[in-house]
Amino acid sequence: MSVFGLWSSWRGEVSDFRTHDLREESGQSFKGESAAERVQKDDEGPSERLRRESLISDASLRSVASRLAFSPACVLLQYNLLYQELKRFSRNGEYFCKELMTIFQQRSELEISYAKGMQKLAGRLIRASKGTDRSSSTYNAWCQVSNEMYAIADVHRALGNAFHQEAVVELRQALDEHNKRKRPLDTAVEKVGKRFIANWNEQLKVKKKLIGLTREHEALFSFVENNKNICTEKEKQKMLNRLTKSAELQARVDEEYFSINVEALQVRVKWENTLKSCYQIIQEVEKHRIETLFSILSKYGLHMSNFGQTLTHCQNNINQVIRTADMEGDIAALVEETSVTAVDNKAEFLIADYFEEDRKTVMGPERRRDAVTAKLQRLESHIAKTRKDHEGLEKILKTSSENPSAKDDLSTEESEQLLDETTLKLDLLEVTHCKLSAVIAELEGKPKHLHRFSDSVTKWKDKDCEHSTVQLPRPVKTKKRPLRSRQATRRSVMYKGPVKNGPSEEAQPPGDPGPARRRADTNSSVGSDEGEAEDMASVGRCRALYDFTSERDDELRMKEGDTIDIFQKGDDGWWFGALNGQRGHFPSTYVEELPVFTVTESSNA
Repeated sequence: MSVFGLWSSWRGEVSDFRTHDLREESGQSFKGESAAERVQKDDEGPSERLRRESLISDASLRSVASRLAFSPACVLLQYNLLYQELKRFSRNGEYFCKELMTIFQQRSELEISYAKGMQKLAGRLIRASKGTDRSSSTYNAWCQVSNEMYAIADVHRALGNAFHQEAVVELRQALDEHNKRKRPLDTAVEKVGKRFIANWNEQLKVKKKLIGLTREHEALFSFVENNKNICTEKEKQKMLNRLTKSAELQARVDEEYFSINVEALQVRVKWENTLKSCYQIIQEVEKHRIETLFSILSKYGLHMSNFGQTLTHCQNNINQVIRTADMEGDIAALVEETSVTAVDNKAEFLIADYFEEDRKTVMGPERRRDAVTAKLQRLESHIAKTRKDHEGLEKILKTSSENPSAKDDLSTEESEQLLDETTLKLDLLEVTHCKLSAVIAELEGKPKHLHRFSDSVTKWKDKDCEHSTVQLPRPVKTKKRPLRSRQATRRSVMYKGPVKNGPSEEAQPPGDPGPARRRADTNSSVGSDEGEAEDMASVGRCRALYDFTSERDDELRMKEGDTIDIFQKGDDGWWFGALNGQRGHFPSTYVEELPVFTVTESSNA
């Protein structure tokens, strides 16, 4: 038998073996192939062969993808949990508003027989309030209103007309506006989520395909190398042509796999950003809902005050309820309860694995080193470009913080998102580079270099393929928007209570205290002189939320739970205060301001 015939026979056996494995994975029965069929496969071109084998591999990969489609990395996303929790909160508020609108509509129609109808609606209002937040003063105020509704059975017919115009219509408009804003949110989240899952499954599919082609190519290469001295020139040329086609096909699939792996980053970030955007929209809707309820509550009290001496007792009770209601406090509580920040949250990412990393492969050490080196060079070029982009974004944010007059909130937020995306991309590229560098070190007999994510990489076997994932820190940060003033509403004749200012600044998790250096330049005159600091009066107190340490002498070191006296608040996010006799600057995002009660406020209360 000639060398070429020997190679053709061996080639058919390899194809049989690979087809047998793939069909076993997909649950199909395997039947042997005739010699004629094997010869026909040998004469196929690369495109026909790829199309034929894809029909087999698709069935096997479909079963693998179905097992990985709902892995923890896909479904257990912290942003998604927060979004679903806020949706549940919003559904309760929407249900309450619908019930409240129905209540006022029926009340306006039943004023002529008010005594009987009011008792029924008061009970209904109590039941509708059970699903609301008991800690909200606005919702609790409506619970107290239901108690007064039992006592005003003889109310005037004009009151019904007023309720229809100022309560039913306004609530209907608010509900329509809220539904219009929330309707496309679930579709957007589902669309991006499906794309993320599809990308995850596509990575696994192309990876298996690449490893199979690489294994077959290396086996073919070894066969050619071992038999090149005993074959004719014609047979040698034909085998070299097949080897070239195999290498080209392998290179195309390798590039496709790398592109899909890089695309996974963009899809993941887009999913998180979509969830964050939908989260903020629903939060704004809930803020507006509380404002609307508070406005209607104030108007309700105003009409009650005009009914005369017969309703004086009811009017006083309603006024007392409204005095205890604090719209800004409720919105602040809403933001505080729903704006959860998970600093230690970690996300799992699938990183690139290559055939050359396997020490048991048929590739020689030199070829393994050359192949891994080529991939390292590609990674290094991407790392250099990404690091350059990262530095550029940091400069943009630094310039924006140093020039508040030229600061654009929208562009700054976009820059922060791009910086977060670039940081994540750089981390993933560095993890892959570190993994491949370890392979080179092993081949050259050198010690492996440790990386900051070395302990976060996990590997597992899936039949004849090895997968690697890395756990990267992905803190969940939902921004707290500044509360809008509603002083005009508080000047209503029915509201006489004190105004409480809720927290309006964003409580960020501890990060890199970079603004400390800028603060030293832009705010150097604030509290720099120790003699002037002695004359400063305290403007408030705050409690530390996180530990803060610094090497600078003019910065205050604090631990979680410490109470700090505030002397001055800077516009750049740094305050000046004292703790245990030590004075210095500290970041305002690391503390929570404590309420200050004066003698006047205590007497008014």
